[in-house]
Amino acid sequence: MRWPLWRVAVAERSMEPALRPGDWLLVRRGMRARRPPRIGPGQVVIAGHRGAVERAMVIAKQRGAKRAVMLPMSAPSHCSLMKPAAERLAKRLEAVEVKKPLVPVIHNRFVESFDDPARIRQALVEQLCNPVRWIETIEFLGHKGVRRVVECGPGKVLTGLSKRIVPDIEYIALNDAATLAAASAQV
Repeated sequence: MRWPLWRVAVAERSMEPALRPGDWLLVRRGMRARRPPRIGPGQVVIAGHRGAVERAMVIAKQRGAKRAVMLPMSAPSHCSLMKPAAERLAKRLEAVEVKKPLVPVIHNRFVESFDDPARIRQALVEQLCNPVRWIETIEFLGHKGVRRVVECGPGKVLTGLSKRIVPDIEYIALNDAATLAAASAQV
């Protein structure tokens, strides 16, 4: 299924952002794009309806963005377009037993961990339809003394972004059986 949301990575030229955090770019009635916080040094992601995102790409370039690249997405994650899915997730999570974590789990919507099962459920729901605070999350891990971060899933985009945020941390991307075996041998 192709969602009505598209994301675009915008590489900015200078410290003065082409688009500021929280900018809404209204394109036509019912179509909008929002520029969430930065996800890495000099990089932001714009989320919204495809037409609005395409217009936002033009606006970003007009305002000095170095480049804008449309990202393929299977779902409109971390965006208000996910509110209906977040509501369904909240209902499903009511039936799931959530226990206090054995290790802290940092919710990158809030850049903190929660022990209360009800708060954990709420954080999962809110993270689905709100921008994440990736830079702050990685900086938080660095300040807490974390020395290794493992990215699980296809690709290694977050690993690359994170290395530029806190280079002192060791980052490992697990995206296939070979990388899993190599990482397992290191622990």
